[in-house]
Amino acid sequence: NIRLKIVTAFTVGALTSLGILGTVTYINYRDQVREDFRQRLANMVGIIALQQDADLLATIQSPGNEETDAYQEVRAINSAIIQTEPELVYIYTMRKNEQGQLYFVVDTGQPGDEDTAAVAEIYEDPTPGMFETFDSNTINVDEDFYTDKWGTFLSAFAPIYADDGRLEGIVGIDIAAETIVKQEQKVLFLILGTIAVTLFLVTLLSLWLGTLLTKPIISLSLVAQQVTEGNLSARAEVETADEVGDLANSFNI
Repeated sequence: NIRLKIVTAFTVGALTSLGILGTVTYINYRDQVREDFRQRLANMVGIIALQQDADLLATIQSPGNEETDAYQEVRAINSAIIQTEPELVYIYTMRKNEQGQLYFVVDTGQPGDEDTAAVAEIYEDPTPGMFETFDSNTINVDEDFYTDKWGTFLSAFAPIYADDGRLEGIVGIDIAAETIVKQEQKVLFLILGTIAVTLFLVTLLSLWLGTLLTKPIISLSLVAQQVTEGNLSARAEVETADEVGDLANSFNI
C-alpha cells in the first residue's frame, strides 16, 4: 500500500544518507585520531632519545651483555619511562650492522616481561621508519600499524647521539594498536547508535506522514465501495484543496 511505500522510501533514503555521512565522519575521525597518536609518539620518542646514555649503550655490543651493569642501567631507565607512560608497550634501542641489518641493543618491555630480544639479535621485520631514522637522522613515525611476533603496534623512532655527535643508534617506542582502535571504536559505536535512533524517528515520522496522506484516499475508497453496493447517496468529504480534494469533488459530481 501507499503508506508502506512512503515508510520504505523515507527509511531507505535516511539509511543511505546517514550511512554516507556516518562513514565520512568515522573515516575523518579515525584519521585524526591516528594523526594525534603519531604526533604524540613523535614528541615522546624525541624526549626519550635525550634520556638515553650513548656511552653506556656503546659498551653493550654482543650476546651475553644482558648481565652487565650498563645493560641493566639502560633497561632500568627505560622501564621507569614505561611505568610513567601506560600507553607504551616497548622501548628498545637498535643499531645497524655492515650488512644493513638492524639488531637490538637493549629491548625493554613491561615490568617482569621476559619475552624481549637479546643483545645483537637481528630484527627480521624492520619498518621503513627505522631505516629512515638511520638514513636521515630524524624522528620518524610509521604511517600505519605493523605486526611482528610481539604483536601489532604503531611505532616511532629517534636517533641517539653521543656527546661528540656520533650516532650511537636509534630508540624506538611502541603503542599497541588495540589502544588506538579502542578509541576509534568508541566513536564508531556512537555513530551507529545515532544512526539507529535517527532511523527509528524517521520511521515514526514516515508512518505519521503516510497516515496523513493516505487517510483521505482511504475515505474516498470507502465511499466508492458504498456506491458499488447501491448507496447512490454516498458522498466523499472534500477535506483538502489538493489533488485528492479535487478527486473527491469530481467523484461527488
